[in-house]
Amino acid sequence: MTCQSAATVPRLTSLNAHKLRLDQGREIYGVLMMSHRASKEVLAEESYKMESYGAQGVIIMDSAGAFLPYDVEERISTLVDRLNIPVGFHAHNNLGMGIANSITALEAGATILDGSARGFGAGAGNAQLEVLVQF
Repeated sequence: MTCQSAATVPRLTSLNAHKLRLDQGREIYGVLMMSHRASKEVLAEESYKMESYGAQGVIIMDSAGAFLPYDVEERISTLVDRLNIPVGFHAHNNLGMGIANSITALEAGATILDGSARGFGAGAGNAQLEVLVQF
């Protein structure tokens, strides 16, 4: 069973909650929602905290669908360079950039991508899983 522990910038779930889940043998992934509202430095700082708490990976979410590919490349490459755990990306399609941003995340070093069937999701939807599996 996989248990994801969510966090928002700048608030993190507690260190004790992370350690409890790790002690139970669960996988912990840090999730940074609304990442368009944070600089790459803030995302790196919060992600490093999650890594130090025992997270097996960190995923940034373009919760508002506001990113363009250069935003994704800047943030993902910064996290990949500074962390020793996998980095992931969750795209929303508000600007029609969900797939392009996901491909950019892969090219920048992300190893985890979120998608949904037919792109169903909040706002204008998420990156379409049927397209993502081609990459």
